[in-house]
Amino acid sequence: MNTKQLIALIFAAAACALIISPQFAAANSTARVYIAPLNTHGQPDLEGTWTNATLTVLERPKEYGARLVMTPEEVKKVEGDDAKMYAADAAPRDPKFKTTDLPHECGKGFSGAGCGYNFAWIDPGNNVMRVNGEPRASFITDPVDAEQGHGRHRG
Repeated sequence: MNTKQLIALIFAAAACALIISPQFAAANSTARVYIAPLNTHGQPDLEGTWTNATLTVLERPKEYGARLVMTPEEVKKVEGDDAKMYAADAAPRDPKFKTTDLPHECGKGFSGAGCGYNFAWIDPGNNVMRVNGEPRASFITDPVDAEQGHGRHRG
């Protein structure tokens, strides 16, 4: 094989590669559906960093009744009250201040020493939980009253 034939063969191979590669790529461009990785028991693998920092409570407060979703006004009030509490907590403190000097009720379900020195020790979150863009009144959605069973058994 002489040099001219070798060069012609290389150009032919390169041309074939250029012609075939787009067709090959188009054949393999099917959209793939996401499949969650599974653990050794065949369940979805939920490893990673998770947080439960949210202003949404576990059980729905009575004022929401059977509603799953909060109104924009209710969200604004809850998140606004939270912002005011954070601003008050960020105020300078006497270095001699102890947790025993805290008020008994400090909000968010905490009291006494459970209030912590400041919010650096607890992370109650800053936002209401949203599911599909809807602000939820509680984590529990069933039964309708969104309360834990308290001994009731469901069949």
